[in-house]
Amino acid sequence: GGGTLFTVDAVGSEPPVQVASDACNMRYLTLNGRRQLSYLSPCAERKLVLRDVRNEASRVIDTNVAGAPSARTLSGQSVLTYVTTESQDATEGTLWVMSDDQAKVAVAENTRVGPSTVSGDGGLLTVLDWASTGGRLVEWKPDALTEVASGVIELGPLGRMENEDLTLLGNFDGLTGDLLRLRADLTTEVLAQGVPTRSGNADAFLANFEG
Repeated sequence: GGGTLFTVDAVGSEPPVQVASDACNMRYLTLNGRRQLSYLSPCAERKLVLRDVRNEASRVIDTNVAGAPSARTLSGQSVLTYVTTESQDATEGTLWVMSDDQAKVAVAENTRVGPSTVSGDGGLLTVLDWASTGGRLVEWKPDALTEVASGVIELGPLGRMENEDLTLLGNFDGLTGDLLRLRADLTTEVLAQGVPTRSGNADAFLANFEG
């Protein structure tokens, strides 16, 4: 269910302004250097709307959007990424990327509804063919879709490392997997084995787990 969305000026000197009714999933993001308020309205249609904070102009992006969109920098360009699904409780859908001056582009079908991130060389990383043992991690760029790792259940369990290298939990067998270091050239290094899900925190993690 949704509610009525209001905005208010920073010092609270003006009355709140109603923006939308039946709104949900509100968040702020910055796209091309401009602050945007994103929300779904109507919630049942999962219609994604962006409202420019500076000029208060609103535009509808898409419908059947799952969760909240993300603003990212891909190959030096500011873009919006989001996932659409056939139903509200679906666990996978279509990943889209859109820039201000171009139409939306479908990155891949059967992508996981959940976190995606950016690789060290500016590609979009996402997990496809989601199942109980994770899915295929791929890097998307406008000219190529590159396979990276299989059985990926978590992106960034330890966040970023030196040189913006990313950590992954891959080769997951349903209980544990390998903690992987992903470099900018998309090669991986096994840091530890027997790592369960939700066990990483900052620079600490659990390994050699047997239940």
